[in-house]
Amino acid sequence: MTTAAKEKNRLRMGIFLIGVLVIMTATAIPIKEAVVPARYHLDKLVHVGMFAMLAGIGLRAVRVRTFLLAAGAVAVLSEFQQAFIPGRCVALLDLVANLVGTGLGLVIFGRRRIRRERLPGGAQ
Repeated sequence: MTTAAKEKNRLRMGIFLIGVLVIMTATAIPIKEAVVPARYHLDKLVHVGMFAMLAGIGLRAVRVRTFLLAAGAVAVLSEFQQAFIPGRCVALLDLVANLVGTGLGLVIFGRRRIRRERLPGGAQ
C-alpha cells in the first residue's frame, strides 16, 4: 500500500470516528422535552438517518464486518448511555431504528464494497 493510500485510509478512519463521536455526544445531551412529539415516532427517522450516514462514512474506512461490529456497538452503547442521562431513556424502538439505519446504509453504500470483499484473496 502506498503512502498516499495509507494517508487516505487514516483520513477516512478519522472521519468515521468523528461520526461515532457525534452520535455518542448527541445522544448524551440531557433534554427537557422532546423536539418531536413522541406520538409520531418521527425521531426514529433521525436515528435511521444518522446511522445510514455513519454507514456511508464507515464503509469507506473499514471492512464490512468491522463496520457492522462497530455500528452495532455504537447503536447499543448510544442507547445504554441514555439510561444515565437526565430526560433521556433507553428505548428498544430507538435501538431498532439505529440498526435499521445501519442496514439501510449498508444496502445503499455497501453493495460494491461487499462484492469486492468477496473476491478471491479478500481484495479491497
